[in-house]
Amino acid sequence: MSDPHGGRSTQLLFDDLCALLDTPRYFPGPGTTPSRVFAAAAAKAKVAPGSMPEVGEAIATKAGLVWGPGCDNRQTRDHGTVVSREGVGVLVQAFTILGTKKTKKTRV
Repeated sequence: MSDPHGGRSTQLLFDDLCALLDTPRYFPGPGTTPSRVFAAAAAKAKVAPGSMPEVGEAIATKAGLVWGPGCDNRQTRDHGTVVSREGVGVLVQAFTILGTKKTKKTRV
């Protein structure tokens, strides 16, 4: 099965996402969380704020993409949910699609 994200690491996908959102890069480390990136994503996509997986799923759905079980760990954890590399890649795809749709509407 091919990798739809071109084998890019989670960090590189976050870098892409932050660039699409025009927000400072996210650097993982002790005590850090990408929640600010997801808050910026929710605001830009005009979806309701929520947990990172909820925001990711709402944005993917808005872009016509599927937010599958591999995109986050909600099915395996009761709390402390995280978005996987696959999920961050889906968000990059979603914002690319949403940006394209906006551009097409502007040109018409």
